[in-house]
Amino acid sequence: PESESECVQSRRHSAGDVNSESAISRLHSTGGDSNSVPAALSRQHSHFDTDMVISQASQHREQAGVPSSSTLPTITMAARGSMASIPFSVEQGVHAMMLPLTYRESNGAVDVSPAQLGVVKELGTWRFDIFTLQHQFGRPLVVTAMAALSPYTEQFSIDSAKTLRMLSSLEERYHVSNAYHNAAHAADVTNTVLYWLRLRTSSGLADLNATERMAALCAAAAHDVGHTGKANRFHVSAETPLAMLYNDQSVLENMHCCILFLILHADSSNILAGLEAATRATFRAVVVDMILATDLAKHFNMVSRFKREFLSTPIDAGDSPKDAKKPDGETRPHLDAPQRKELLGFMLKASDVAGSSKPFELHAQWSMRILAEFFAQGDAERDLGLPCSPFC
Repeated sequence: PESESECVQSRRHSAGDVNSESAISRLHSTGGDSNSVPAALSRQHSHFDTDMVISQASQHREQAGVPSSSTLPTITMAARGSMASIPFSVEQGVHAMMLPLTYRESNGAVDVSPAQLGVVKELGTWRFDIFTLQHQFGRPLVVTAMAALSPYTEQFSIDSAKTLRMLSSLEERYHVSNAYHNAAHAADVTNTVLYWLRLRTSSGLADLNATERMAALCAAAAHDVGHTGKANRFHVSAETPLAMLYNDQSVLENMHCCILFLILHADSSNILAGLEAATRATFRAVVVDMILATDLAKHFNMVSRFKREFLSTPIDAGDSPKDAKKPDGETRPHLDAPQRKELLGFMLKASDVAGSSKPFELHAQWSMRILAEFFAQGDAERDLGLPCSPFC
């Protein structure tokens, strides 16, 4: 039988096979920015060298001056295989819990040039290439989300400088060491949500109001902020301070929500400051529900509920006083607020995993990146003496 190391190498090589030379060429050509991992993908050997990915990401972090405190502290073990041997004190634990949630207010000048905004002419389309934008400008989330939010910031008279600071604060808190859960992923998901929002003739989506649409885009931009590169299962199994803080319940998703609203709590980046209390309450409720819906532990229940709520209910004329005429003369019921919120949650969930349905050159890049994180987590689990998670 193969040794453990041979098995790991075998799965890495076989899982990363790509048969398209153009896709490999494209992946290799994205170098230069802090989130890309181009050198790890060989033109001759179509697989990810995970160790090289991690090494390069660490160098990028140092070059970018990313403070080490922005990453959840690594759990060390005096003896592998025994969780009881993890050194942990109350003082250290509370400090570690708060590190991912710290927010330092900034009034620094940020800007987006006309040239940057010009690149997003395909924004809101299924083929939108976030990697090209990232390679050219280096700030994929700021550029993408600023353009996507512009109609709503104008409608609600929101200060554009505050919007830029809010988005910059979000982008800064996406870890550049993550191959997948980084600012480029957040920007891609934001674009995918925008794609769905523009399908105004689709049943249900036409019922969404401006507050819900703006909240959906902000939720997309923040849905993975502060992600540690390790899944909820890892945090719960390893009993990390973050898992303790959120009692093992949607650990990362709760953190993402918290970071966003800490940013919005600061005057310099509070885009909600001028809105009415009811509007702010709706915004928060929608954002929190949407981000918590991205927890994959809820996947099967959400899919079943979506089918039952939106796909199985017959729409007949006269069923409800809320029936509305569609352009073709048929009727459909308007969605009430809870239904709209549930629809938005499923929209973000679908957008979060939509990379596999994008054009192949984009799909291949996302697949390579998520495999890199999976394998890194598997190695960390093995080092801690924990069972290896699926796909890791």
